[in-house]
This record gives sequence, C-alpha cells and structure tokens, in this order.
Amino acid sequence: TDEASRANLEARDFLVKDMIISVLSSKTTRFLSDISQRDSLRNEISHKIEGFLPDVKLNKVYFSKFILQ
Repeated sequence: TDEASRANLEARDFLVKDMIISVLSSKTTRFLSDISQRDSLRNEISHKIEGFLPDVKLNKVYFSKFILQ
C-alpha cells in the first residue's frame, strides 16, 4: 500500500538521503547547472532508490530547492 511504502521510505530516510547525495556529488557543476538535465537526474535518483528499496514505488522525484555553490 502507499502508506506501507511511505513508512518504509521514512524508516530508511538516512539511506535515501545518502543515495541522493551520492548521485549529486558524482555530477559536475556544469551538469547540475543544466536545466535540461533535471529529468535525467530525477530518473537516476528514482532508479537508484527503487533498486535499493524494491518494495518502494516512487511516483516522482521533486526538487524543492536547487542551490549550487
């Protein structure tokens, strides 16, 4: 169920954050600055999380903030 998936994802919050940081840190600043690459980045993050947590189904990955330093 959606609630079970949400609970499973929240219980592994620290692992999900680590995976996202890993994906982002593997990219160049040029790649991350390119708005046309955002869908590719969303897909990569989604596939990585679903590969690690196969019982979790993600509908979409959203970026609430996207800040480069």
